[in-house]
Amino acid sequence: MSELQELESAIANTLNPDAAIRKSAEDQLKQLPTDFGLNLFLKYMSSGTQNEDYQLQAAISMKNIIVKNWTDSITPDHPNPPISLQTRNLVKEHIVTFIMNAPNRTSKILREAFSVIAKNDFHENWPGLMPSLVGLMNNPDPAILTRVFKTANKIFHKYEYTERSDPLWKEMNYVLKEFAAPMLQVSKALLEVFKTASDFDQFNKILMAFKIICKCFYALNCQDLPEFFEDHMKEWMGIFEDILSLGSNEHYDISLLKCKGAVIEAISLYLNKYYEDFQAYNTTFMERVWTLLSDPATKKYEKFSLSAIKYFSLQVDKDEFEGVISTRFGILFDELIIPNLIPSDADVDDFSVDPEEYFKMDLEEADIHTKKRVTLNFLKRLVKIFPQQTLPQVEAYRAQLVQKYNQGDWKMKVAAINMLLGATVELYTFRFGVTGHKTTPEQISAIFSDMIFPELDKPGKDEVKAIVQTSCLKYLFFFRNYLSKDILVNVLAQLCDFTQSDYEALVLYALCTIERLLNVVGTDNRFLLTKEDITPYLKTLMIGICTPLQDSVNIYAIKCFLRVVNLSQENFAMYAEGASGALQVCVDNAISMGGSSEFNHQLFESIAAIFNVMKGSEGYPTNLETKFSSSFSRIIEQNLTDFMPYVFQLYGFMISQSAHLSQNYEIILKSI
Repeated sequence: MSELQELESAIANTLNPDAAIRKSAEDQLKQLPTDFGLNLFLKYMSSGTQNEDYQLQAAISMKNIIVKNWTDSITPDHPNPPISLQTRNLVKEHIVTFIMNAPNRTSKILREAFSVIAKNDFHENWPGLMPSLVGLMNNPDPAILTRVFKTANKIFHKYEYTERSDPLWKEMNYVLKEFAAPMLQVSKALLEVFKTASDFDQFNKILMAFKIICKCFYALNCQDLPEFFEDHMKEWMGIFEDILSLGSNEHYDISLLKCKGAVIEAISLYLNKYYEDFQAYNTTFMERVWTLLSDPATKKYEKFSLSAIKYFSLQVDKDEFEGVISTRFGILFDELIIPNLIPSDADVDDFSVDPEEYFKMDLEEADIHTKKRVTLNFLKRLVKIFPQQTLPQVEAYRAQLVQKYNQGDWKMKVAAINMLLGATVELYTFRFGVTGHKTTPEQISAIFSDMIFPELDKPGKDEVKAIVQTSCLKYLFFFRNYLSKDILVNVLAQLCDFTQSDYEALVLYALCTIERLLNVVGTDNRFLLTKEDITPYLKTLMIGICTPLQDSVNIYAIKCFLRVVNLSQENFAMYAEGASGALQVCVDNAISMGGSSEFNHQLFESIAAIFNVMKGSEGYPTNLETKFSSSFSRIIEQNLTDFMPYVFQLYGFMISQSAHLSQNYEIILKSI
């Protein structure tokens, strides 16, 4: 049996359903000497095997060898790297051909290997690469052209984020000299073919090629405006305008929208970085994009909407924007703003399936790349630059959305709250809430009384009601510093019940909101809510806070617990015994589940707060010492360094409060 036959047999066995045979084959391939193995896989890929699965496995093995070993270059101190110079040259000679001819899945894997090689060798140690790619542009097949540009973009992508340097400029100048002109010619030719083509499959392939060309265009223009693109801007803008003008068709709608989205990203780059050069084309493109937004077909592809919103966000402070949009603010809200503030099906799924993710994306504003967040940022810019036109629209649409909500469309209430927050909040942090706004305390209180407080009568029993309530809690969380003490006391009484909701997301919002309400500071620099204000609700609060701590390491619950204990002080004493039992379970959970450093700190601060509250009570501190001794001993015996400092501090505190040392301390001293 030849080497290639043995290799193919091993590759076939890696796909065997028998785990033992599969593992044996995988080990056999891994044990191949690096240089010999890479050569062998090269020969196999060149042999013309027709089995796509075997090709894929061979490509994966090649990629793994390259990723692991290619960076070990030949140097005077390292003359014999794992991959020899001869093998490196063979790989560079053949890999582009493999990428062009392999099935799609295999080609994608090979491009990953290509990316590693190009990162290390291009351009000085791979002079034949760019001429090879340029030569392939003569192929009229758009599928091949797509692969050419995808491969090239593996080189160009780094230009988008790499810091400027002389080596980078040298490489980019070389690339632009070799690649820019052929890319323009190919783009012109593809556009002409598209206009005369009649085959829908051909349409899709051309649009895919255009999409990747736009990505290459973006990367090549990221660092600065190259002279070639400046000289040929009219031609490029003509191509982009023609693409945006292409009519939709159900057979290639998504491909067309992807392509148009890539065009919008390209012109957004020019709008943002090279406005003076681009200004002559700006009004035309704004009209084109505006027309697209009114096309129902554009709603099918979320990334297109995202690109369009970002584009208009960049336009807000440009001279041409007011002329195009001034009479269309209502349409702007109807077509662009309101639809993107309505909860999506994915949001609804996250609410139940991944409540922590829902919470972080919404209340902690971690959703920086979503349609909602980009739309809210766009709305903020509109309010900042056109307050006279925008704020009346916000108020009018608020009334419309609330009316639709009252008629049974629950998503409209969520959209209305999102819109209000986007339009009125200037400065916000999770810790301090809103610290700058485009409204008045009177308006904040009026909206809270009219739209928010009535929804917080009791926790929702169905998912729809619960989602609406989380949005209402979000408004409260944001504007907590601008609401009166009477309002906060009343809402606190209602929020206590929310900590026992069946919906985890609603519990998280409630816990977080309660903890922040108890930190609101009044005009006298004292906490607005006092221990007398929260004492009537301590029992309900403790039940709601301690429940999620029994089976999870919930940072929001433990922070809320600590704030309640510190604020209520001696009024908490009657609940301290039961609460300490909950904290003991929480310590065991943290040991088993591995809580974050912040959670651990808050947990042991809470235990210390309990110790302080119970000081002077009957049986103190022996009762607490007994309750926590098993958990603390476990920490010491297992040498859990994350917890040890806290445990010894607490033991030191208990010793200072004890008349004599118990036998437990003798055991501890022996452990030390």
